[in-house]
Amino acid sequence: MTYRLFLILIALAIVFCLTCGVCGDLLDQPGFITLERGPCFGLCPVYSVTVYENGSYIYQGDSNTPHPEYLVGITNETVFSELVSRFDEAGFFGMNDKYTEYLVTDMASAILTVQTGNQIKTVEHYFGDMNAPPILYDLENAVDTVLNLSPVNSSSGYEMIPGEEI
Repeated sequence: MTYRLFLILIALAIVFCLTCGVCGDLLDQPGFITLERGPCFGLCPVYSVTVYENGSYIYQGDSNTPHPEYLVGITNETVFSELVSRFDEAGFFGMNDKYTEYLVTDMASAILTVQTGNQIKTVEHYFGDMNAPPILYDLENAVDTVLNLSPVNSSSGYEMIPGEEI
């Protein structure tokens, strides 16, 4: 019975998504920035968030977050361009593709992907790799900051104060 209810809810969600046009708009966006935060040997927040050129975003909380769910929302339209400017100033597109040397174990990780126009770049970052440029941490945190994902404390993960939910 619960499986049928689950399928009905999924079907309704798909119909809603197709009729409201939000999902289509998201998929048509040529530019996006995705931050995926990975687990550690503690209570590190695990989630992914993608912000699109039009200011819309998709958040998927996995574990150690107050919002372990899927959220779609709208934030300020300038968020994307402000982030892209920060990434350009930091030389993100010239960084190595991976900073994944395990110099310290049991640390969290992050994967940043940025697509603008014809450029796409992904940087994998294991926090135990001391060779990663410090500005990479700043870029990861910048994505959190503009979407109001802020550290609550080291043990409880992140608190999301979403923009206007759709």
